[in-house]
Amino acid sequence: MTRVTFTKGENLPYERIQTEGHSGYGEEGTDIICAAISSATELVVNILEQFSIDLDIEVDEEAPSVLVLILDGDNNRKKKDTVKNIVEGYRSYITDLAEAYPEFIEISTEV
Repeated sequence: MTRVTFTKGENLPYERIQTEGHSGYGEEGTDIICAAISSATELVVNILEQFSIDLDIEVDEEAPSVLVLILDGDNNRKKKDTVKNIVEGYRSYITDLAEAYPEFIEISTEV
């Protein structure tokens, strides 16, 4: 099962996104669920970077795990809104996947 955890922050609507585990839907390398999550995660990271959001990304391919730390904690309201909108779009997509394949994806939110 793939677990996606969203952590809300004090200075930002979200301060981290953690994805971990193989979904188990298919064999490694041909698993469409893992591919969808990986692709969406890479896309959201690229979009955040295009909006000059400061990130720290940790990837462990063996685990597998991707941790995205959103470091832009300044008081720039526009950046906060940008982070919120991008991450909520990503969360909506992952939620749709989890509803379609509930035995393969788990979503949680930490405060």
